Amino acid sequence: MTFPSANELFLHLYDKLIKKEISTFIELSEYLEKVKVNFSVQPVLEKAFHLLQELRWGFFKDMDKYSYLKLWKELVIRNERYKEFGDLKRNIAVSNIYVAILDIHGYTRFCLESKGNLSRLHNLDEFLHTGVTEISRQNGALAKRERGDEILIVAASATDIINTTLGIINSFSRKPLFEDDVVPRVRQNYSINLPDFKISAGIAGGHYSNPLIITEDGTLSGFLLNTAARLQLRANELSPTKSKILVSQSIYKNYLNENKVTKSALFKRNLISFFYHGPVEFKNLSLLCYEIIFKSEERYRLKYEEQFDQLLKSIQAGLWKQKVFMDILEFIKKVCHIMPNFKQRINIRGKEEEIYPAFIMDMCEHAGDLYAREEDYIVAINKLADIIDRIKSIPDFDRLVLDYAREVHSKYHSIIYSYEKALESEIRKNIDIIFDEKHKMIYHNITKNMEIYDKLNTYAKRSKALGKRKAIWNTYVENRLPHIKSRIYSGDKKPHEPN
Repeated sequence: MTFPSANELFLHLYDKLIKKEISTFIELSEYLEKVKVNFSVQPVLEKAFHLLQELRWGFFKDMDKYSYLKLWKELVIRNERYKEFGDLKRNIAVSNIYVAILDIHGYTRFCLESKGNLSRLHNLDEFLHTGVTEISRQNGALAKRERGDEILIVAASATDIINTTLGIINSFSRKPLFEDDVVPRVRQNYSINLPDFKISAGIAGGHYSNPLIITEDGTLSGFLLNTAARLQLRANELSPTKSKILVSQSIYKNYLNENKVTKSALFKRNLISFFYHGPVEFKNLSLLCYEIIFKSEERYRLKYEEQFDQLLKSIQAGLWKQKVFMDILEFIKKVCHIMPNFKQRINIRGKEEEIYPAFIMDMCEHAGDLYAREEDYIVAINKLADIIDRIKSIPDFDRLVLDYAREVHSKYHSIIYSYEKALESEIRKNIDIIFDEKHKMIYHNITKNMEIYDKLNTYAKRSKALGKRKAIWNTYVENRLPHIKSRIYSGDKKPHEPN
């Protein structure tokens, strides 16, 4: 096949690429070897390759060997003859691929409020495209806007993807989060009309067993993407109004390993710290994850990491008889002691109450005494529920602490009924020792009356004479259900709140 000019050859290849008769670079290069021309095919090959990228590489269509060298090495099958070109790998299970998913808080509200101001919407749209792309390129990462308020990042090192994520969060923030210029910030050109956006992020990758699948049209899918998405949802759950980053354990380990070899500016200036969150349960998946603490005002949280670690060890060792209960109380006390001072009035069951750190700490002391010294377990567990009711009303109280307090409480609360039944059995066995004759007779009479009452009450509730039973039920359904929020969790394990 002969072509008299480069333009005609390119138009011919264009038609082949559009019709998918040529869909890979290896097919393109082999096809060009068969054509007869009296000019260099290199410029045509380069244009055809960029068209192939546009048509088939999807998320990676802007990737080149020079701006994204590390990603190129990981993701592209190099052509031995044309070393600047190659084919995108479609199903990879390599260690040096990292994925982050970022969610912009308040994006939908901003769009609704700005629907009459097209310049504001255009400013945000340009920032999401140009600004985010600029930040990611500075770190050799690729970032694209997905589904309006979501940003997807792919990088070839833990350091690169962390730095890119921090740069995007820093740029969306109205005030710089870092005094150093290590973390990029490109908000200046777009800041006139943009509010102070907060972002939740999840980062995963850096492990051979976590494949990233790239489909024929360049769309990403697979376990790695799902893991990052789950971590982002957890970050959003923990901090719906502030920026937060959660990462898998492999991110934490690989970041440290990378900076042992070549220390990044981020590492040398100690701009971030990692707070271990323990195992997080999702559907059919348990992840060990860490939070990246990057804001100076949150570094105080590192001071209670030791108490949290002790709680996790006690739970893992199954020390539920006493240690776990006492550890959750110590954890709450330490948080109250370390966190910024608070004082506020709240309404608890219709009564006004002022809460402050010493007040919560005293409640913890009392609950500990009830459990360990007085062995009044039921009252102690109920006291923990009272503590939870109060700390959940404190705006800046660490949600991670609250989640673990609820989880610990739910475990203990689940055995109260069986424990009470066992105690009643022991009472009957030791009734002669516990009561004198007069009070023993009263006890027996009341017990019999309670048994009769329970039976009669059960019978009465089923009686057809209660003609309004359906009306009463429908009234409660109508009054209550609209106010009960339905929530879908990633896994089977659901957090519980005390009644």
